[in-house]
Amino acid sequence: MTDTLRELSDKELTLGQTGVFSYVQTAIPTDDIDYAFADIHNAYLELHNRTLDQVFKTETLKRMVFLNWYYMAEPAMLTGMTDLDHETILASYQLLNDLIKAGELDEEFTWMLAFYSTWGFVIMEFSEPNMPELTAFAEKYRWTVRQPPLKKQLGAVMENRGQMGKFWNALQDLAT
Repeated sequence: MTDTLRELSDKELTLGQTGVFSYVQTAIPTDDIDYAFADIHNAYLELHNRTLDQVFKTETLKRMVFLNWYYMAEPAMLTGMTDLDHETILASYQLLNDLIKAGELDEEFTWMLAFYSTWGFVIMEFSEPNMPELTAFAEKYRWTVRQPPLKKQLGAVMENRGQMGKFWNALQDLAT
């Protein structure tokens, strides 16, 4: 698969319209869709492994981790996600553990991961006992109520970032 980040974002948004409680009111025909969230999730891992650009690697990892969280924390009828590859989930969390261990978690990823950690089971089911840095991070924020940055701080940075961007923008719209 040779999709770009933008193409994968567009595919995510298309699939996101298939959930029963979609953010949009118009349903789309699913017969014309020949890919699933698992394909997109796997493509992010493939893109991550193919590039040397650290910013690009971090972006693909942010999207994988969001999909991990969204898949585990929300019902399929809301997300449209029926399955993600277990090995891709594990690989993405191992990459995240390595990023934390190296002290290279950027500010955006830190607040995102802190928010996801409120649902500790989403991460710790995969991180314990072999990913101590990720487990420690999740445990640190597990019982802390987290709010994302204000919309004015996010600006347009969540545009064209697939379901992750759509989620954060929708959450901000509710908060303002």
